Amino acid sequence: MANNTLHLIIKDRDKGKIFDEEIASLSAINDTGKFDILPLHSHLISLIHNEIKITRTDNREEKMIIQSGVMKVIDNTVSIYLGIGK
Repeated sequence: MANNTLHLIIKDRDKGKIFDEEIASLSAINDTGKFDILPLHSHLISLIHNEIKITRTDNREEKMIIQSGVMKVIDNTVSIYLGIGK
C-alpha cells in the first residue's frame, strides 16, 4: 500500500464484508460533526452515523447512507463495522 492511499474495509453485521479497497480519503459524521480521514491519519476510534463519503483513488465520490457504526483507523487502514453503536 502506498502512503498516498488508505485501505478501507467495511463490514456489516448482517451482510458481512461489503467494501475492501484502496481509497484516497474518507469523510464521516460523529456526534461532534463531520470529519475527514486522509492517508497517514493518526490512530482513531469513533462512533459514526448518517453517512460515509468515500473518495476513490480516481477522485470519484461515493456516499453510503448508514444508521450507525464504529470506525477504527490504524496504520493507513480504516475499518468500519456497521450496525454497532446507537
